[in-house]
Amino acid sequence: MVEPLFGEETITITIRINGGINKSKEEFQMEFSPGEKPELKYLLKESCKRFNAKDRSRVAKVYNRNGIELLADDVQCVKADDVLYLALDGEPFNNCAILDDYTIEKEPIGVGGFGTVHLGTHRETGKNFAVKYMDITSTCKLTATLALPDFTAAVS
Repeated sequence: MVEPLFGEETITITIRINGGINKSKEEFQMEFSPGEKPELKYLLKESCKRFNAKDRSRVAKVYNRNGIELLADDVQCVKADDVLYLALDGEPFNNCAILDDYTIEKEPIGVGGFGTVHLGTHRETGKNFAVKYMDITSTCKLTATLALPDFTAAVS
């Protein structure tokens, strides 16, 4: 069962820019006292104001660390110490936020035809993982080219 955000004690949640700390080192904490029940609209407005983008609160979206967009009723299910990601322009969740849970070494431990492999250490558990970075820009261009319909055949 999920412990509600607004229980008996003051709790803190962290707000980061969509894309995680690798995109922007800025983050801030919001504290809520017992009985305080802010709405999603308030959460978005305060978050945008803190990131100097208060004019974007109407289009902004907020996601949990799993990439699920929080809607009005979901705010009540946020737990203490949760990290939320603010998409200032309402863009989809940026999966790079997943890397926030890891410290990643700058020097690769392996290099191959598809990319580089770096050592990642989980911040909470200390467990090591291999993190593979791949340059997929050429793949994306090829996919986009293949997905375009051929209209020349339809012209007669």
